[in-house]
Amino acid sequence: MKPTRTTGRLHFDDLSPQRFEDLSLAMIYRINHWTEIYHYGKTGADDGIDIYAEDELNNGKKRVWNIQCKRHKKFKKNQLEKVIDKIIAKNEKIPDILLLIVACDISKKNIEHFKDYAIENGINNARIWTSSVIESKLYAEHHDLLFSFFGVNLNFKKRNKIASIRRNINLKQKMKKDFLKKSIKPQETLYQPYKKFNYSEVLIRSIDDTSYPEVEKDNLGISSWFKVEIYNFYYNGLEVILNLKKCIIDENWNWDVVEYDDTERKKKI
Repeated sequence: MKPTRTTGRLHFDDLSPQRFEDLSLAMIYRINHWTEIYHYGKTGADDGIDIYAEDELNNGKKRVWNIQCKRHKKFKKNQLEKVIDKIIAKNEKIPDILLLIVACDISKKNIEHFKDYAIENGINNARIWTSSVIESKLYAEHHDLLFSFFGVNLNFKKRNKIASIRRNINLKQKMKKDFLKKSIKPQETLYQPYKKFNYSEVLIRSIDDTSYPEVEKDNLGISSWFKVEIYNFYYNGLEVILNLKKCIIDENWNWDVVEYDDTERKKKI
């Protein structure tokens, strides 16, 4: 079957029931260190268990998981009950955990009913993965499955991010080479980091600027070029000083900015 390409929500109903089980198995296999795991669904006579798995807790206790996969467009309350009824009727051992994986969304009320009905029948830990949960897991944790089953490729985003990081690192190294003095005194620049630079000021220009060195008098907003004072490097580039503000500091080192037109407070400085 060809992978389904999508740009919106994933269409799980485009997968065959068998492929939906395969997807569920691939995700289940990765979430735990299983001591045993079996896929019964493809054989047909599964007694309500598509995937059977066992894991071991830190105290050595074994837990049994029964996993049922349903590729339905809708799932009603009575269908949820039938999942539990079939497992109870067809199997001698009650599972420690029952996980139902469905290709649709289920209301909060029905999910709570499913869990309550499971407890009434001796299954104390019943869980549901709805289509929203599956989709979130695929996008967050399983990009390869997202591509294998739906043709959605997120690797290009990863490559672009890596390239962006490399560009930033190279640019920062180039800026350090061009901007920093050859001889720097650490004690002097510890509290005055701007002293390590060859220049006290730099000119910042937009890549779209065509007015320099003229000033665009009629253009409101941020200018396409302006001069700033260099302060320091930081993890993502260069820190600069745009302007200075006056402030008031009390005896407990609490402070507040004094605005330009606040003449009364300026008298106290």
